[in-house]
Amino acid sequence: MNGTEFVQNGSGENGAGLFVRADADITDALFQYNQAITSGGGIYVDFAGTLALTNTRLFSNTAREGGGAYSATGAVLDGGRFEQNRTSGAGGGLYVTQNLLQNRGTEFVENVTQE
Repeated sequence: MNGTEFVQNGSGENGAGLFVRADADITDALFQYNQAITSGGGIYVDFAGTLALTNTRLFSNTAREGGGAYSATGAVLDGGRFEQNRTSGAGGGLYVTQNLLQNRGTEFVENVTQE
């Protein structure tokens, strides 16, 4: 997926901006003002895939876990920015349940967890 914008979406459960049950390879995208009740305000990737983000911006998304993004299996980040995402649980910017996280220059700015 390249150059897509997900703005002001809502979900009663997971993945208000995008819910994926496969590998998610996202480049030059924007996830902004999305709100999920449970996990992954901007992006939710379940156990069937891995999240790969390149130069993607996640701004002001909210969820209980993973305000910007939630990945059940791992994440590879290259550039981009997680900014002002919020949770009431864990992972203001990003929540990864497995120990598989690679970050090459992605910025995390003013993300908040309010437990």
